[in-house]
Amino acid sequence: MEMGDIYGLLRYLGLSAESTRFFYVSYAVYLTTRQPARTPFAEWWLYPAVAGHYHTCIFNVKRSVCIAVDRVWETKREALRSITKYPLKREPLPSEFIAILAAYIKRGDAA
Repeated sequence: MEMGDIYGLLRYLGLSAESTRFFYVSYAVYLTTRQPARTPFAEWWLYPAVAGHYHTCIFNVKRSVCIAVDRVWETKREALRSITKYPLKREPLPSEFIAILAAYIKRGDAA
């Protein structure tokens, strides 16, 4: 798994590398692939780790992930559904979104 795989997946889902949001989400996915059991603790572990890496506040990271989820759900819903192993009937929560992307990357489907 390389960051290029994550970047490619995010581009496939319609996110652009022209915003910091892209990099916050990509690093969150990267960290989650390394420690998937900690995904449910996004508020206490993941967002602070991403914020520390990019020298920003946790609120900026959380807001960026939420906006990314909204954008993907509004514009590339079917693409997101195509990478999950279960039907998505509602917009995923931010931590679910990160977990979906991390699981996809770990399965090696993105390579």
